[in-house]
Amino acid sequence: MSGQLQYLNPQALKDKTFAVVAKAIHSIAAKNPVVLVVEDIHWADSASLALLHYVARAVRNSERVLVLATFRSEELTNDSEGYPHQLAVTLAMMRREDLFETISLPHLNPSGVTKIIESMLGGGLERSFAEKLFVESEGNPLFVVESLRMLNEQNKLIKDKNGWRLAADKLGIPSKFTGIGCSGCQYKAGSYCWGQCTFNIWKRKPDW
Repeated sequence: MSGQLQYLNPQALKDKTFAVVAKAIHSIAAKNPVVLVVEDIHWADSASLALLHYVARAVRNSERVLVLATFRSEELTNDSEGYPHQLAVTLAMMRREDLFETISLPHLNPSGVTKIIESMLGGGLERSFAEKLFVESEGNPLFVVESLRMLNEQNKLIKDKNGWRLAADKLGIPSKFTGIGCSGCQYKAGSYCWGQCTFNIWKRKPDW
């Protein structure tokens, strides 16, 4: 087989590779249901997006394969020459084939931030603590989780009869830390411009 591949032109080699990947997914799914998770596809190159498109088409009628992809919708901007983002182009083509469904995830509200804190710390907390972390994070779950880890490591959390609270009036999050964003995206420190994460579920969804 390897000897035959060297005589294939680039397009034929790509088609054969895509077919092998799809066949492998179907083969695994024949034994156990498959959930294929692909994160941050706004960073994917055109070849990877083409493969994702091919796989989505190949599994569209399967009830044993679910493809879940994540991306940041605000990243889908035109380039410096005015050309659309390659993911936006791919999604447009896939949308015409009805290959996926989109679920947009908004930021957490104050109640959601409070629940994360209580779950991680294992108890109640002062209301002002949750309010401060909500304001700083703007409801970004990753920021909330990483902030709590940092505060705990630096012994800046105290538990008393009223629940967990900050040892000081301010969170004291370093400026370089405030640049983290969802799905591994990076932002300038202090900009707090996190947007929505978007999940795309490529059809067909498994009936498990």
